[in-house]
Amino acid sequence: MEQVAFNPGNIVPGIELSNDRILQGRVFSYPDAHRHRLGPNFDQIPVNCPLSGQVHNYQRDGFMTVNGNGGPSVNYEPNTLGGPVEDPSKAAK
Repeated sequence: MEQVAFNPGNIVPGIELSNDRILQGRVFSYPDAHRHRLGPNFDQIPVNCPLSGQVHNYQRDGFMTVNGNGGPSVNYEPNTLGGPVEDPSKAAK
């Protein structure tokens, strides 16, 4: 499989990585290598997709878009089509 993107940073919540320098470097560099090799949408490729079968982000267009490009939904705010809105609870304090 030429499109597989293994990443040691994909771990179960609650489990910490060890202090191994090689592992820390790989967790940092693998996503960048995948974006370079497979494109920004590498997590939409079926072999890399989560078990739910969907990736929920606002990344659109670009190389290796395989999920219909988000369809007619909007990916910007403010909008009048009921798309994403700003979450004031996440604002910098």
